[in-house]
Amino acid sequence: MIELSIKRISLYFKSRKELYSKIYQMIMMNRNKLKPGRYRLRYISGKKVGYFNNKQTKSFLSRIDDTSFRDENLIKYYSKSILRELLDYIFVRDMKVPINKLNISSNYEIIMISRKNGIKLFDLYNRIVLNLLGKTQFKQLYENYILFHKYFNMTYIDFDFDNFIVKERLIEFESYRTWRNSTMFQLIDHIFILYLNYIQVASQTDPRIETTKKIIESFNNKIKSKQLQSLISEYIPIKKYNDTWIQLKSHGDFAINNILFTGEDFFFIDWEDADEYLFFYDIFNLLFTEYIYDRDKDLLINFFAGRYDKYLKKLFVFNNTKFNQELKMYYLILFICQRIVKFEIGKKNHCIDYVTIKYLSIMKSIINKFET
Repeated sequence: MIELSIKRISLYFKSRKELYSKIYQMIMMNRNKLKPGRYRLRYISGKKVGYFNNKQTKSFLSRIDDTSFRDENLIKYYSKSILRELLDYIFVRDMKVPINKLNISSNYEIIMISRKNGIKLFDLYNRIVLNLLGKTQFKQLYENYILFHKYFNMTYIDFDFDNFIVKERLIEFESYRTWRNSTMFQLIDHIFILYLNYIQVASQTDPRIETTKKIIESFNNKIKSKQLQSLISEYIPIKKYNDTWIQLKSHGDFAINNILFTGEDFFFIDWEDADEYLFFYDIFNLLFTEYIYDRDKDLLINFFAGRYDKYLKKLFVFNNTKFNQELKMYYLILFICQRIVKFEIGKKNHCIDYVTIKYLSIMKSIINKFET
């Protein structure tokens, strides 16, 4: 625990140094599009953000911050918030975007940088988001849109093929902290239905197959911790290595901060990281991230209690596999192995030592709570 805390503090200072240089560079490159004035620099939901420092932008960003916790965690939430605000007050600096003839009437007052260095500009007044992308990113996002928009509510409204700009509607959504418990139940049922419809079609397109052995080997090649490898081998023995799993194009970062609820419907955003994953990856990712970030632990509790079994049985049919209620820990740990390799290290470029310590703690916690 102490070692993990030291790692986190070290990462905080390292991330702040990276934040200043990167966001400063991006703001200067796009200053002709941004509303002139003083901008605050911060990390929000893991993304580098510069925002025009007023109540409107702060209110909006507070609703997309995935450190928002439910009522039962308010003390923990506010403790973290106070510490974060104190550190930001000491170390975070503002920067000024000067006025010029190009930006004098601009309403874009938030700039956000994705992990792949794509840029989002937010116009809160006209409810528009501009995605400024490279050619490869633009092509990937357009392909993802074509594939997924038939199954999921998406916010993209225009693709500019000449300038590689994607325009989105800025949905008016409810803060996660205001959701009722029934909203989350509604969301989970809705997601399972959407994925059943998607996988039914996607599984017929000759998807790539990967064995349990291949997933574990990829994990062991990245994570050298004998303690973590030993823990995994207890729940994924060699006799399971020949199990096969279809790999389907999936969102890849399917978490609550990428789901918007309007009060009537759900919208799914940020499809830039879509890639091939286990066919149940996105659903497990939502259950898992809600649990480890102390937001809604009931989702994973309900998984082990059998609330989602009726959906999972249908889902596993498309893998030509029978869902086994006794192997839930196996399925979850297999997902975690792929998440570590493809997301934590592959997408987020997190330090391997930090990931090892973090996930050893997480997996021990989950096993102690749910293994009977």
